[in-house]
Order: sequence, then C-alpha cells, then structure tokens
Amino acid sequence: MRTTAWTAMTMGMLMCAPGCMPPGAPDGERTAERVTPHTAFANDKPTYDYCRGQGFKSFQAAAIVGNLDQESGIDPNISQQNGGPGRGIAQWSAGGRWDSDPDDNVVAFAKQQGKSPYDLGLQLDFIMYELHHDAGYGLAKLMASGNVADATSDFELDFEGCGIPDQCDYDSRLNYANDVLKAYGDDPVVPDAGSGPNDAGGGVTHDQGAPAAGGDMALGGGGSGGGSGAQPSAHNGCEMSTTSDATGRAIATWLVTLVLGLWLVRRRASR
Repeated sequence: MRTTAWTAMTMGMLMCAPGCMPPGAPDGERTAERVTPHTAFANDKPTYDYCRGQGFKSFQAAAIVGNLDQESGIDPNISQQNGGPGRGIAQWSAGGRWDSDPDDNVVAFAKQQGKSPYDLGLQLDFIMYELHHDAGYGLAKLMASGNVADATSDFELDFEGCGIPDQCDYDSRLNYANDVLKAYGDDPVVPDAGSGPNDAGGGVTHDQGAPAAGGDMALGGGGSGGGSGAQPSAHNGCEMSTTSDATGRAIATWLVTLVLGLWLVRRRASR
C-alpha cells in the first residue's frame, strides 16, 4: 500500500512542471491580464496612435488629442452646436476650411482621396496636410515644444486659431491632454505604413525633421478602432513553446513508465 501511494504521488508530481499551471488552467491563472486604460472619448486612442505614427513625441500627440477632444470629442460627424459653422474633429468652418477655402478645405481633399469628408482617417490626414502645407498652422512651433502644456497651447493658438486663450477653454484642453498622456504615453510607436496623402491642389511640402503627412488609414468615421501596435503579453514566468511542452510531456511519460516498471519489479520480488 505504501509503494502504491508513493507511486501515485510521484506520477502526480511528474505530470506538472514546477512553476507552471496545467494546460487547462483558466487564462486568469496563467497570465496577468493587461488592463486597458480609458480616456474621455472613444477615438482618443486611434488618434494618439496616428499622431505618434506621424513622428510627434508622446506629449505632442497628447496635446493634439486634447485639443480635438475639446473641439469635438473627436467625432468626425459632428456639427457645431446651435447651428454654428464648425464641422468635424477640428471644427473646420463651413464656408471656409471645411468646404470653400482654395487648396485648403476638407471636402476638396476628401474628393481627391476618394473618401467621405466624414471619415476619421481622412480628417486626420487633412490635419497633417494643413500642418505641412501652411507654416501659419504652427507645425515648427509645435515640434519645438518641450512639454504637454506648451504643445497644447501651440496647437490651440496656431492650428485652431484661438485669438483669446482665456475664451477657448485652455484648461480643459490641457486636462484632456494630460489624461491621454497618462493613459497612452508609454505605448509603443507604430510607424505609419500608408502611402501618404495627395495634395489638395497645392502640394504638400515637408520640413526636414517634421513628421510625414499621414497615409491611407483604415479608421472608420466615428469608430474606436485603429492600429495600437503590438501589445506586450505578460506571463507568470512559464513561457513554454509548443515544442517544449511536447518534450516535457514525453519525458514525464517515460519517467512514469519507469516508476511503474520499478514498482512491478519490487512487488513481484516481495512475493
């Protein structure tokens, strides 16, 4: 009886490698679940990833997102309240940068790209087009900024055209930017793999060292998808390949067979 109990215990120990859960263990016991941070709006993350892919530093990308959060909640379908002229994520004005300004309007750019002007990726590409096409929109100043507060103010004043900062909810923009930076500032950067947008009649000029104008993005209007890059997986110290698992099981089976054989020999010798 003692030999039988000893054999059963040995078999149980051999069937599971030290420090690892059995193959059927719940995922929560096998890996540490990655917690996905949340910010104010669904399109914050894809917009941040897009800006990082264009070459902006993390705090500069967060500053752009914070401004767009204040403008529109990054809703590409939105129109300004109370019948105002603002349209899209940057609240470009109808009768101006949205649909009328020569060589600088969303609708013409969208037509040239063969996309809807209400597509999120198209509007992000147009922001990049404007930054590179017109120095007055402040790309050089934004790229030279050294912290999230300055970058938020630069984008607010130059790109959004806020004449009186106190009347443009700067504090709210900065709060959004800080939240985004806290949530996504350590995420890996995924380089933009697009082919680059065509110019909207005037040609895009790139400053040396400035981020490249955005490529064709598969971001649906109003959606929360978008490339975040490969996320690191967390394990509990038991990173085993399929081959290693098979080898381990084969060794365990061999040892169990050996133990059983020794037990049978001992049993017969005791008779």
